[in-house]
Amino acid sequence: MQLLANRIMERLKTRKYCIVFDNELSRVWPCVDKERSQRHAQIHAFAKAHGWSATILDPGIRVTFRNLQNGNSVNGADGQAPAGKLKARGERRTPLSRVLA
Repeated sequence: MQLLANRIMERLKTRKYCIVFDNELSRVWPCVDKERSQRHAQIHAFAKAHGWSATILDPGIRVTFRNLQNGNSVNGADGQAPAGKLKARGERRTPLSRVLA
């Protein structure tokens, strides 16, 4: 687990995110369909313990880790997107007709 943490930490020193694929994840958290939610909880706890966020994509195939400290998070302290920033993909936007009205 420490090797994985070190790899992610080194990557996050030079990048905004680090993607880890299932072949690396399964060394620490074996993939068993019955225990998928437990595995996800363990991955999130691991990320939180290191000051990162974890986004699990393609259920269990890859995880994107990002720094949460030093203002590197996508959302502000209140959980809202910072003013002037683009909203995340898939997030609802205000229709142009409402903005111009």
